[in-house]
Amino acid sequence: LFQINSNLDTTMMKPIALVLAMSMSTLFQGADGHALEEPCACHAKELNVTIDCEDKDAMVTALADVQTLGCDQACESEACKKAFAVVQIHHDYCFDDEVPPILESEFHKYEDSCACCQIYRKRDPSKPDCPKPTCTTGAEGAGKVAYQDLIAQGCALDCSSDNCVASYRMLRAEHDTCDEEVL
Repeated sequence: LFQINSNLDTTMMKPIALVLAMSMSTLFQGADGHALEEPCACHAKELNVTIDCEDKDAMVTALADVQTLGCDQACESEACKKAFAVVQIHHDYCFDDEVPPILESEFHKYEDSCACCQIYRKRDPSKPDCPKPTCTTGAEGAGKVAYQDLIAQGCALDCSSDNCVASYRMLRAEHDTCDEEVL
């Protein structure tokens, strides 16, 4: 269902691993997970939202709306719901290189105040499948172990080793599939 290209250029893997590791450290500090609601396909249809991973302008415009409408404080208005749906659906579904970097960095500021829907990242048939996530909580959970392995192996500086690639793929599978409290 999820894939990470194990042959990614190391210059690309370094920032990806670092950003994911930094975002994961926030989760380990006790951040509350958001409740997943209805499937995003239903949510998008109800709000008249089109899922188009090539439409970066729509993603950036929706993020600007979320920011200017104060959706981090109150996300109950129809305008906030629709704008955040565009942001969240594209953040969670589209490939990383299809999502504007600003969307990735700003999305997590709003996910606790706005209702999220359930969607999985689209499958890239050119990449191998990620390992199956276990979604196990506790210190021995696969995501936490993979994160600790990335740190211990110095993968933020060089993610080219097979061990770093394997740890990153497991962490990514857990991040993209499991509830946040697992991580």
